[in-house]
Amino acid sequence: MVIKANAEVWTKDGKRLGRARRWHYRPEEEVHPDDLLFASYLEVENFELGDVFFVPDAYLTSADGSSDRVVVDATMWEVERRTWTRMPDFVIARRGRAAMLQDGPAPEPASR
Repeated sequence: MVIKANAEVWTKDGKRLGRARRWHYRPEEEVHPDDLLFASYLEVENFELGDVFFVPDAYLTSADGSSDRVVVDATMWEVERRTWTRMPDFVIARRGRAAMLQDGPAPEPASR
């Protein structure tokens, strides 16, 4: 899967979530997908909604590097009810690492 900087991110029901900005990586010892503590998150900025989303990599279902489009395996209704607008605690505490997006491959999604 290739995700380019500024790629458009869409929900599976066709709603525009925003533009991809960077990856955030949780320290390996803190990763617990069963507790919704995923290994990496795609930061998505949306100026129309005035929000930033942190989408777990396990929810990224497709990306087409040639069309600059990423699809999230959740409807907008589901996105609005999850805590994806909250910055993950490891990002706030600067325990993980961040990487700006370029024209390169995304990490392999972890299982949900």
